[in-house]
Amino acid sequence: MEGFVGLGGKSEPGTWYRVHATVSASSDCATRAHLSVIETKMLRWTAGVTSLDRVRNDTIQQRFGVAPIAEKPREARLRWYGHVLRASDDTVRKIGLNLEVLGKRPRGRPKQRWLDSRIWT
Repeated sequence: MEGFVGLGGKSEPGTWYRVHATVSASSDCATRAHLSVIETKMLRWTAGVTSLDRVRNDTIQQRFGVAPIAEKPREARLRWYGHVLRASDDTVRKIGLNLEVLGKRPRGRPKQRWLDSRIWT
């Protein structure tokens, strides 16, 4: 990149969108808090702001006009849920959504089903 000086340097305007796509793709294995930390660090780096500048994270998010990245997996799950609901009743995804497994569950913490995930929060 032209004009890049160390980690505190300015970056290209499209850098954040490439990073956002990469982080969103790997969000299945990361927690919300971890995603929030990654997002904040990337935004601060892109803006050229350090913690010594004492700028609030909300201010930086407003400057870029981005929504919190933790909302993106939720939106994707809701989009997929709507896709499944619109499918006909004989498709595999619709059958799997309403599947009731017979038998006794094993000891320990119950396995989390897709519908049990925090879709609505």
